[in-house]
Amino acid sequence: MDVDTLGRLRVDGKVRARKRSLTTLGDKMLAALPSDPQQPILIATSGDYEAANQVRDYILAKAPAANVTVGDIGLTIASHTGFGCVAAFVMGTDKRQ
Repeated sequence: MDVDTLGRLRVDGKVRARKRSLTTLGDKMLAALPSDPQQPILIATSGDYEAANQVRDYILAKAPAANVTVGDIGLTIASHTGFGCVAAFVMGTDKRQ
C-alpha cells in the first residue's frame, strides 16, 4: 500500500508469500535511502515482532548506517488488520501524484 498526496491509500503492488513480502518491504525502504541516508525508517507491527525484526535486520544488513526503529501499530489500525501486520514508513524519493 502507498499513500497519495491527499492521504488516500492506494495499491502499490502485490506479492505472494510472507517471506517474499517482508523482503519486498525491506527493498522498498532501501530504495528511498539514497535521497537521505539518515532519514528514519519506522517499522510498525500488530504483534509480529519476529517479522518486523526480520525486515529491520534485512535493511541493516544492506545499509548498516540506516536509522531503523521498530514499534507498535496503533490500536485502531491493528483492530482492522489483526495480528501479524507489518508496515514500514519512510519518506519516498518520487514526487507524489
